[in-house]
Amino acid sequence: MRWLLALVMLGGCSLINDPDWNEDAPPFDGGHDMGDGGVPDGGDMEIPDGGDMSPDMGRPSELCGVEGDEDMDGLEDCADFDCVDDPACCGGGVPVFDVTSWNTTEINRMLRLPSSTPPTISTSDGQITRFDPNRTAAAMFPECMPLALGATMSVDFYPQPDQEGFNCGGAGQCDEFVQWVLAPADDIGVAGELLDELSVRVYPGLRVEVRRTGTVLDSWRPEDAAAPGTLMTLLVEVGPALDDAMVPVLRASIRIGYSGEEHMFSTDAIRISDLLDEPGCEEVPGLYMALQGQGTNAGQIGVTFAGTLSCPNPAQFAPPTDARPLTRVELDWDTSFTFGGIESPTIVSEGETDPFWHVMASGSNDQLELEQGDFRVGHAIGHASSSFWNQPTWPLSSEGARYGDDPPSCASMPLSCPSDPIGSVRDPFLLDIGEGNGIYAFAREVVPFMRPHGLYVAVGALNVTDGLTPTEVLRPGDVGDGSECESLRDPALVPTGDDDHYWLFYTCEQAAGRSTIRAARLDFFGSISVEDDTDAEVLAPGDVQAFGATAVRGPEPLVATEADRDVIRVWFIGLDRDFEASIGVAIADVKNLSTTTTAPELTPYPANPVLQPTDRSLDCATRVCEIYGFAVTDSPDDTRAGLLRMLVARRVQVPGAGRFFDLFPLEQAWDPLQ
Repeated sequence: MRWLLALVMLGGCSLINDPDWNEDAPPFDGGHDMGDGGVPDGGDMEIPDGGDMSPDMGRPSELCGVEGDEDMDGLEDCADFDCVDDPACCGGGVPVFDVTSWNTTEINRMLRLPSSTPPTISTSDGQITRFDPNRTAAAMFPECMPLALGATMSVDFYPQPDQEGFNCGGAGQCDEFVQWVLAPADDIGVAGELLDELSVRVYPGLRVEVRRTGTVLDSWRPEDAAAPGTLMTLLVEVGPALDDAMVPVLRASIRIGYSGEEHMFSTDAIRISDLLDEPGCEEVPGLYMALQGQGTNAGQIGVTFAGTLSCPNPAQFAPPTDARPLTRVELDWDTSFTFGGIESPTIVSEGETDPFWHVMASGSNDQLELEQGDFRVGHAIGHASSSFWNQPTWPLSSEGARYGDDPPSCASMPLSCPSDPIGSVRDPFLLDIGEGNGIYAFAREVVPFMRPHGLYVAVGALNVTDGLTPTEVLRPGDVGDGSECESLRDPALVPTGDDDHYWLFYTCEQAAGRSTIRAARLDFFGSISVEDDTDAEVLAPGDVQAFGATAVRGPEPLVATEADRDVIRVWFIGLDRDFEASIGVAIADVKNLSTTTTAPELTPYPANPVLQPTDRSLDCATRVCEIYGFAVTDSPDDTRAGLLRMLVARRVQVPGAGRFFDLFPLEQAWDPLQ
């Protein structure tokens, strides 16, 4: 199913801020800098840059329906954020409402408004023929219409062309009309009409108005009035987009057809924050759809349809139905290694039929907040599993630490320190490799009780309860010139399709709380090691907006494969200048992940962050929340293709009642290759 939006998302701006490409300038650049003598590497000769020798022609736009990377940002077609609101990148959804013939039974299935005194709405010959002549009445579909991932809605109107033309006391003042409405409320308001986030109204005399909150955004009158009963078609397509401020919104395209004439209009943005979380919109929020009218001669309403679309929307998260946050109690983890809090989760499902779920996270018996100072806090890793996602409790648990010292932090209790310590172990990552086996990655202190961490990898059974035997794959001194990183954290693995090779994403911690994200290719043939000349920085604070001005860290990658390319989506945490954490997303488009030895180039989503602690999907409206980690995995259920399952580690401060840590479940119905 393809939709009609034809909107320019970024107004010609490039995702890569590269104002002058110098000697590699493509044909659309004006050429070499005049201050460089007009030759490659000519030097500035202490002369200020004089600009290009001829005007720039501007960066090209990505052609979303044409194979290739036209804007040369490393992303192609629907994997390019330029295409987030392109119709070619929207897949078909499912019908939500489909009324092909109106009758008494269909009307009775609707909410008849105002509900205080439900009106009689008449039908005949499969059409709604009459609304109340003395007041506005409406038939509303009882479940809200999901909109945040795109929707298509259509209505057949049969207006009455007044022989004297349109003649009212003023625009919008006619007493008779029929109307399609998207409403944020499920009843008639005090003004006698539904609140309209978006509506299309048809008057006798063939005046059509596109409206929002009673304000006319656009109007149209066909040139010629046809005979009574002539069909007027309305098609409305809604999909995610970015506004001029790079804020995720919804935009709608409206097409009206009548007697061989056609009128099109694209609306202003609908804010995603204004959508409703109501029954029927469990996956993504939406609005109520209704048919509204007044009068006996306003016109008739026929076939009415509404269905979902599947359009990319990286900013749309929703808790699962009856979301069940996981504290150490639900995970059945001992206080000996989790009393101070849990953080940095990982989640994976094992098997495609009746999947088995595994959760791991790191925790400490000392307060995690102490790490904001100079106090060393030790960590250990816990593990729990269940036959079902979003369980109230996870029945199979490591109880004690799955790996690491127990208790992991003994600075405040010296007598509890182990005689042969492993050291702090944290930031687990678990990758299912099939046949009941997995690859474990985590950060561990290189020297016990000393803060610098290195990265370790182990292979074992997903359900094993014995200790791991890890291999050290990377130390801080092994990165770059040896002084690049003070500590290494947050390892995450991406399969290449070759069982002997994986890409390792990780955090490079630097001075003053700054951090970057790097990637290196691991070779599993024989022993596990980093391949030479593959380690590189892939994301830095300067690459993202202010939400990551201090640090980017905690990569959580997923790979999706098509016949001719691999797309890596990487979620990450950004710390702003106040060290407050939010979550962003970036994408890399790789031609062949199994053979490339060059670190993927990540392009951040222009509307980052996609998830903040204050977002309603995290359910922190009456409390203060902080993000302490994030995990994501694909849904194993083929019937839910494109659905992502997520856990956000939250620190929740309850006014007057202390604080607690939990893992909060979220879902995201987004498939960029749909």
